Amino acid sequence: MSTVNPDESFTTVDLTVNYLRPVWRGRLEAIGRVVHKGRTIGLAECDITTEQGDLVARLSGTCMTLQKESANRTVPS
Repeated sequence: MSTVNPDESFTTVDLTVNYLRPVWRGRLEAIGRVVHKGRTIGLAECDITTEQGDLVARLSGTCMTLQKESANRTVPS
């Protein structure tokens, strides 16, 4: 969402979460990054780690940018 223009929107095409280890307590850190941003299709990933730096989960999502009439954004009044 941070890369779409104000007159655009997006929809999720694919979302995958791989859980690698359980966490019972403690803080987690999530770091997301845009891997690819094309005109229509974008790919983002996110790693979730423990305070000790152990990888807990990896997420990957493909999104489609919607433009013009297909964006159909409603602006709050």
